[in-house]
Amino acid sequence: MFFLKAKDDLKVTFIYTGITLLFSLRLLHHFSTHVAGYADVWQHLWNWWWVEKALFDLHTSPFFTDYIYYPDGVSLAASCLSMFYKLVGAPIYLIFGNPITYNFFFLLSYILSGYGGYRLGLFVTQDKRASFIVGLLFSFCSFHTYHCWSHLNNIEWLPFAIVFFLKALNEGEVKYGFLTGLFFSFASLCSWYFSVFLFMFFFISLILYI
Repeated sequence: MFFLKAKDDLKVTFIYTGITLLFSLRLLHHFSTHVAGYADVWQHLWNWWWVEKALFDLHTSPFFTDYIYYPDGVSLAASCLSMFYKLVGAPIYLIFGNPITYNFFFLLSYILSGYGGYRLGLFVTQDKRASFIVGLLFSFCSFHTYHCWSHLNNIEWLPFAIVFFLKALNEGEVKYGFLTGLFFSFASLCSWYFSVFLFMFFFISLILYI
């Protein structure tokens, strides 16, 4: 039964990957020289450079820098550093540089968002076709497509945190509570805004559950 589910998940993920690549055909032609987006994308490229510079060259905290507002410097604690992908993507960044690393996680965001939306839809509806549409709508919603073209807006961990939170409520198993915390951490390290969104959802869900 597990392998049947795994086969379905792989099929769905493959389809979302194909749709993402079709959506990004122009980017694929310039994958190593250009980046997707405009406006805040340059801040995020600088963030990627700064995190690697701070950790690997300066051996200091990336949450403060005097490379801007010199000589006093400025705190980056409230900035959208997207630390999760800066850490996970460090090997890719060190080998391939900024454009390829950024574009890789840009595409991955759509694929994982689709799959996460699919899993959330499947948990709620138990209908594969409806769940596939849920994943498609979530991944390519206006919030994601618009904001992802101005900066790397990683919403993909939100549905995973929600699914495991609902499972923890319904089944009361510790592993689901752990996984909720894990994906909550992933989402928060992508953007502190997502911490607020998830807290609001958890709070409302608890009230309804009680």
